[in-house]
Amino acid sequence: DNGGVLAGIKSSNWKQRMGALNNLATFYESHGDREFSSITFLFVIVKACTKSFQESNFNVAKAVLELFIVLFKIHADRQTAPETFLYAPIVKLAAEKIGDRKLSDSSSSCLNSICVVKDPQRVLHVATKTVDGVISPLVHEALLVWIKSFSANFGLATLSHGVK
Repeated sequence: DNGGVLAGIKSSNWKQRMGALNNLATFYESHGDREFSSITFLFVIVKACTKSFQESNFNVAKAVLELFIVLFKIHADRQTAPETFLYAPIVKLAAEKIGDRKLSDSSSSCLNSICVVKDPQRVLHVATKTVDGVISPLVHEALLVWIKSFSANFGLATLSHGVK
């Protein structure tokens, strides 16, 4: 497409935004370790082009979540915890979208990938604080389902330990 990935992310067409985000995820899957230092810059660009992650199109929101699953996997491979400014907005996005049946799997996977590299207690705190003001019971129910699977996969003891 004309203008490359940056033009795609900035596009008003959701298909182009989604395609650009998917291309970035594919790129970072193969070159992430080599391009680790660019993740912060990528975060800033994606945040600016998705209205601070308040994307209304579920396809684009899913592409954002999938991109950050890849980025947090890179952090896990390098055994490096992301800074708060990088993970907290994504936890908020995943927590807000977890009740959407089209985004539930991606949201859960994203929260799990963050818990691998960041203190799960902090992730859980941000997620629960995010849904605290949400009226929809579906969001609360979906987060509780994720917490149940979290405790089965990670163990409740992880809530007091983690990568710092």
